[in-house]
Amino acid sequence: MKSRPTIIADDKIPFVWEAFQPLGDLLVLPGREMNAITIRDADILIVRSITRVDELLLGKSKVKYVATASTGYDHVDTDYLTERGIHFFSALGCNANAVSEYIIVTIAVLCRRYNLNFEDLTIGIVGAGQIGSRVNKKAASLGMNTLLNDPPLKDETEDDVYRPLNEVLSQSDIVTLHVPLTDQKPYLTRKMVNSDFLKMMKHESFLINTSRGAIVDEAVLQDKLSNKQIAGAVLDVWYNEPAINTDLLKKVDIGTPHIAGHSVDGKVNATVMVYRDVCKYLAVESTWEPAGLPEPGNPEISIHNSDILQDAIIDALLYAFPVENDDARLRQIVNIKQDEKPVFFDMVRNEHLKRREFDSYYVRGGDDKVIEILTKLGFNKK
Repeated sequence: MKSRPTIIADDKIPFVWEAFQPLGDLLVLPGREMNAITIRDADILIVRSITRVDELLLGKSKVKYVATASTGYDHVDTDYLTERGIHFFSALGCNANAVSEYIIVTIAVLCRRYNLNFEDLTIGIVGAGQIGSRVNKKAASLGMNTLLNDPPLKDETEDDVYRPLNEVLSQSDIVTLHVPLTDQKPYLTRKMVNSDFLKMMKHESFLINTSRGAIVDEAVLQDKLSNKQIAGAVLDVWYNEPAINTDLLKKVDIGTPHIAGHSVDGKVNATVMVYRDVCKYLAVESTWEPAGLPEPGNPEISIHNSDILQDAIIDALLYAFPVENDDARLRQIVNIKQDEKPVFFDMVRNEHLKRREFDSYYVRGGDDKVIEILTKLGFNKK
């Protein structure tokens, strides 16, 4: 490779210029404008999850290195990269905490809407890796009972903490999905949420999906929601993004534009991880560190004395992450012309760029138990 490699990177990657311009000749592009022509001269390609990386994209290029600034990589044909001898890196786990916070906040919204108590709920966590394990800890901090299902980890460890899927689904009030999208047996997950899956869930239970849209058979889910065969759903990911099923959006309790992992912290983590791997690949010293992350407008949360501990917790969670605003913004898509809906989806997704995680906030006052729970969730005590 030449001494100054050509680097093409997604323009929505935070600190993209600061991190990668010193390493080569940098060109930034919108992820959906990356195609066989626009990336043809790249030596190094850095994408996000919206760019499909396969032979169609890379077949006539000279790319020798591909990285995705995302924890998932089902948008990347890794078999093809291996065949071509192209180095591949994924920022695995970069936004795990951000997604786990999204789960807790959306559960808080459901509890308030449906008058549910944290301590009365059982949450079934399907996929207990970096995200699912964090959800497990946070849910337990709220007093929820947790059940874990993870066939690969069960086979690897033989640990009985990983329960059969039918047991988890039949006993859970909330089922949250944290599995990769794969077509490979024995751990096939594409359309794993099908009619049989939903029939095993309790009628009064809720489904949350922050993994990949194709894990859910959306037609079946829409039918089950219409017929009240499950109580509701929270969807952050959709089968045909950005041209999503707006009829399904109308049926879910919370719908967001693939932003569960879109905290500033998670995105910057991804940039740092990719930057360090590019440095390693180029055999140069890693010297850059991010600085100047945007701070919350008012990072201090005053906890008011409340006879209801759960209300105080929910108030703090929604102060830090008002997810209902994201839901309301996405729902405007139903009034957009059909051919403009995908552009609107991307626009709403890209607007969500300044969310900070719980540890950027300080809590003070209120009941000691409330403060204890919030600090376990990641908030700082003033």
